[in-house]
Amino acid sequence: MEQVNKKTPYLMTFEEKAMEQLRPWLLDPRKDYPETFYMFEWNGVPFSALGGIQNNAGFKKNGKTNYQILLMAAALGGTMGLGSLRVPERTLRQIGHPIRVLYIDTEMELLNSARIQRCVHRILGWSLKEYNERFIVVNLRNVEKDDKTGEPAHSRRNNLIKLGIETFCPDIVFIDGVRDIIGDFNNLEESAALVNELMALAQRRNICIWNTIHFNPRPGNDNDSKMRGHLGTELGNKASDTFMTTKKKEANGVTFTVKQIDARGKDVDDIIFKIDDSDGLGVPTIIDSSDKEDSDNLLTDDVINVIRNLLPDNKSLNWTAIRKELTNQLGMTKDQTKKVINQALEYRLLNVKDCAGRRTYSFNPDFD
Repeated sequence: MEQVNKKTPYLMTFEEKAMEQLRPWLLDPRKDYPETFYMFEWNGVPFSALGGIQNNAGFKKNGKTNYQILLMAAALGGTMGLGSLRVPERTLRQIGHPIRVLYIDTEMELLNSARIQRCVHRILGWSLKEYNERFIVVNLRNVEKDDKTGEPAHSRRNNLIKLGIETFCPDIVFIDGVRDIIGDFNNLEESAALVNELMALAQRRNICIWNTIHFNPRPGNDNDSKMRGHLGTELGNKASDTFMTTKKKEANGVTFTVKQIDARGKDVDDIIFKIDDSDGLGVPTIIDSSDKEDSDNLLTDDVINVIRNLLPDNKSLNWTAIRKELTNQLGMTKDQTKKVINQALEYRLLNVKDCAGRRTYSFNPDFD
């Protein structure tokens, strides 16, 4: 039966029918669409778009989970051992509340998940024995098929993850690993359905969803390796960022390099970190050589004195106010002021406080 136009008595043409179906999806040049906000920045370059999915990839035992520890600590406001990795101030203002993190572990034993939780607490200076509602850790490794309903384990994990997101309302979610919430990662239709579901969930709630997935090794050619199965292909096609973590053994120790291998935004410099096992936890710590080289150190006596005089007696200011004063008093460029604050945080010249989604900075009286 031909469709009748409700406004006029004539039958709609094929073109009119098509236009009615396409109308909700047409872009309007008169409309201002929302700008993109990013959860992280590294050396001033933003990545991990809110409302999108991201990939954390690599071979097994190559530091993927430790990279996630660094990201989670940065999202929660940590600075210790994180170099210039942090949440942009404009994103904090956009979110409007202290960031909440949900970490889902589908692979490791409870003891390993507990270590991850405590590593993040250590970086943030939180108690290792007290729960914090901003950082939720869930272990789904031992989820099994439901004998009553017949629901398979991967489907139950997927539903529990969605329940966790609805319950805790996180701003960023880490699924470690995503392969365990799908039945067949080599099934094209099933892989596409899962990735589309994750994309829709991230967009609807305006959050970041990071998916950890292994590489399938190609003997003799690591550079030609691919993320596992059709699932990896779909994740690679749809993610805003994909990072690969690799491990390198040298005479002076082991280091890990995080390299951005695909992105829709700007290119992010490599992140290199090591593991500090002095307290038995194995806490990852970023090696930020560019900030530590004396030739590139902007924390001169003049700069330190300006910051000291700007923040007397526990006075605190936001990021923008400090940069403005550095420009007014010392004639610094925008890039220089950003680097000064990053170095001041790295060297503990500044303390940072996160209150209701807004960070303020105060002079550290214990700075030497």
